[in-house]
Amino acid sequence: MAVLLVFIPVFAVVFVAEFRRWQRRGLSRHAIDRNLGVAVVGLLTIATVSGGLESPFLPIMVIIAFVLGLFATPAVATWLMALELLGVWTFAVLLVTRGDLWLRFPALDGGRPPMPARVFTLAIIFTILLVMGRFVGRSVRRAFDLMLRRTIRAQGESLRAHAERAEELTALSAEIAHELKNPLASVKGLAGLLSAQLPEGKG
Repeated sequence: MAVLLVFIPVFAVVFVAEFRRWQRRGLSRHAIDRNLGVAVVGLLTIATVSGGLESPFLPIMVIIAFVLGLFATPAVATWLMALELLGVWTFAVLLVTRGDLWLRFPALDGGRPPMPARVFTLAIIFTILLVMGRFVGRSVRRAFDLMLRRTIRAQGESLRAHAERAEELTALSAEIAHELKNPLASVKGLAGLLSAQLPEGKG
């Protein structure tokens, strides 16, 4: 209880500080990886002191696995995913060997040793959910990156076509100006010749 009462406010303060830093300086290169690392370590700490594999906070790791696949760099995502899986299987072993009694809230401890089949099934389910969360997050990221690349490519092609069209219009306007200049010069010259022979008034 003491660890939870200390760690949850510290956890919240870290993320508020990171949010304020983002507001002042923008997103730095490793800010997402750093914050996701803090989230994984914090969540594992909270899960450790709140029941291990039976912690009510443990399912949040599936959401974090999805966010890892979506935003983290591949190397950092792999290491943090490995840390999550190591935590899940450590919790499972501790639960089967009853090495987690000091971690459990009395309300969560039924007094009977848990069935190993149930514990390992739960660990396998968490493993599958974590891997799937990371895979889905990575797939969404790839689809978004592909869509962004296509949009940028289409925009580049549109800008190129616009530049070519602008060049054509510039050449055409120069040609039209040249074609108009010659007859207008002739008209101006003839008007000048005629103006000398016209009487005053409405000539």
